[in-house]
This record gives sequence, C-alpha cells and structure tokens, in this order.
Amino acid sequence: MRRHASFVLLAALVVGLGACTVMPSRQISATPPVEMLAATTQGDIVDLMLRMYAPAHTQLSLDRPVHDALGQGVVATLRERGYAIQEPEIGFGRQATSLPASGLTFNCRLELVRGDGLYELLVTVGNTRLSRVYALDSEGNALAPVGDWARRE
Repeated sequence: MRRHASFVLLAALVVGLGACTVMPSRQISATPPVEMLAATTQGDIVDLMLRMYAPAHTQLSLDRPVHDALGQGVVATLRERGYAIQEPEIGFGRQATSLPASGLTFNCRLELVRGDGLYELLVTVGNTRLSRVYALDSEGNALAPVGDWARRE
C-alpha cells in the first residue's frame, strides 16, 4: 500500500511539473506610453514641415505651452532647422498668458486611436490640419506609418 501511495504521489508530481512546462507563457500586452513613442514620429513632423513650409519664411506660434516629449522635441528640432517659434509665456501662477499671434498657430499631438496599437499623429498649422495613422511594430516599442498624410483645411 505504501508503495502504491508513493507511486501515485510521484506520478502526480511528474504530471504537475509537466503541465507547467507545457502551458504556453502568456504575454502581457500593454501599450507603451505615448512619450516613449514620440521619438519615432518627430522626424516625420519635421520632414512634413520642411516640405510644406519654408523655414526662413515661416513663423510659428504655439497655441499652448509644450510639456510633453513630442512637443519639446519637435520645437527644438524646428528651431534648429530655421523656424521662428513663439511660445506662450508662463506667468507666476503657471498659467499661460495669451500673446498676440505673430505667425501660424502650431500644435502637434499623438493620440491612441484604439487599444490594439493604432495611433494618430495630428499636426495643426494655421487652418490646416494634417494627420497620419501609425501602428506599433512587432516588438511593440516603435511606431511605423500605416498610410500617407491626410490634409484638411
């Protein structure tokens, strides 16, 4: 009887360990934060601006202060390329004070469209709104364009 009990216990242990190795590992798919993905879209925004608006002849006015990685990176790169960019001043109470716009209003943002990795990049220059859809790559840490730019005035 004792031999039978140890055999049953050994068989249960082998089956239990075997089940652990046979079960497929479950991957946790969490969407990465937008700040991490901003670097992959900054170059597209700058290339678009260079094609559509001449740097030495275009003055941009930000419609809101930029605090996100995408906005800060784009503004810095556009300035390096020769664009004049006016930013709203931040007052003592940390609210933006309105400035008279002396150029085309400019804004860009990256938004999650659906939970399965589709993002929309929106760029507003004056009355023109440009958008492009991106999808996460196979590793899930960079964006790749799904289509071309769409323009709406």
